[in-house]
Amino acid sequence: MRSKDFGEHLSEYFLKYISRQTGYSINTIKSYRDTFTIFLRYIKGELKIKPEKLSFEKMSKKMIEEFMLWLEEDRKYSVSTRNQRLAAIHAFFRYVQIEAPENLNLCNCILSIPTKKVAESTVPYLTIDAVKALLETIDMRTKKGRRDLSLIALLYDSAARVQEIADLTVGDIGLSPATVRLKGKGNKTRIIPIVVQTAKLLDSYLEEYNLLGEESLNLPVFSNRNNHKLTRAGITYILSKYVEIARKKTPKLFRKKVTPHILRQYGECRKMVSESVFSVF
Repeated sequence: MRSKDFGEHLSEYFLKYISRQTGYSINTIKSYRDTFTIFLRYIKGELKIKPEKLSFEKMSKKMIEEFMLWLEEDRKYSVSTRNQRLAAIHAFFRYVQIEAPENLNLCNCILSIPTKKVAESTVPYLTIDAVKALLETIDMRTKKGRRDLSLIALLYDSAARVQEIADLTVGDIGLSPATVRLKGKGNKTRIIPIVVQTAKLLDSYLEEYNLLGEESLNLPVFSNRNNHKLTRAGITYILSKYVEIARKKTPKLFRKKVTPHILRQYGECRKMVSESVFSVF
């Protein structure tokens, strides 16, 4: 029987294995697919090998090392992004080790390619004064404003990833005690306590949007005007809108770009967040 080669294993990896047996998040799977899309474009454009002609026999450790170098020098990838692409390639060749042991030597060689050390940098975060200024820009007199205030306050207080907030259902909110259940990477769940002020905001918000009944437990907490759950892009847009308003009023507090991720990076400020930040309510 003819043994499978690179293309067949790659197809089965994405179509049958990675989405069903790994527990990887949708974003991780997409990142891995993007890696191999870029890799196949590289071997076609730079090495003049048609993707359908690529075989394990033609592959080598040197090929992957040169691909990594090309990502950094030609595509101007950061070291961390380069490492992410290498992690995707490593994951595939660990799969090949088991499915096609005749390629074990090639797999071991490619798996021996090390990640690069990422230079340590100062992690940006918003100060308490900046978060106060941000929250004060939200017009609580409008229904939409009260939704946005609840969303941003929860995003900050819980230190949640933006996708975790987008995926929240009403049943994930606990008001007594005040907690939020977050579903993170790899479908791992964690329970996060939230401060009383955030819980009060959420309670009022859920009541105003008729989301307190048992029939609402599986509905998204935050929706748009069409009653569809907010997406990552939607939440990022909402935050950016208020950041720009706050920046015009207090530019010194918002000198750098503010993203949902930066709201998670307040380090020691997290211990001081309770009444201080949420006193604007």
